[in-house]
Amino acid sequence: MNLFKRLAKQLNILLSDSQTAIQPLIIGDSIKALKIAQQLQYFGFWVTAIRPPTVPVGTSRLRITITSAHETQDIGDLIKAISTILSEY
Repeated sequence: MNLFKRLAKQLNILLSDSQTAIQPLIIGDSIKALKIAQQLQYFGFWVTAIRPPTVPVGTSRLRITITSAHETQDIGDLIKAISTILSEY
């Protein structure tokens, strides 16, 4: 989790404050969050879009879960994919 947060900060990816394995990335728009999650899944990353009514309108997010099964390379690749996709928006 610390590696993920550090790499995200280096690439100016603003994560919500979370000290758990679940790292939320607020996107805001629910359609945009869904599209980003779909793009990440296309690249092999299982990231879910959390949208209303689960969260308030305007706070749709990606739910990124980091586990002990993730290797350093996996985390680096995920951050790069997120950065690349976010730059398209």
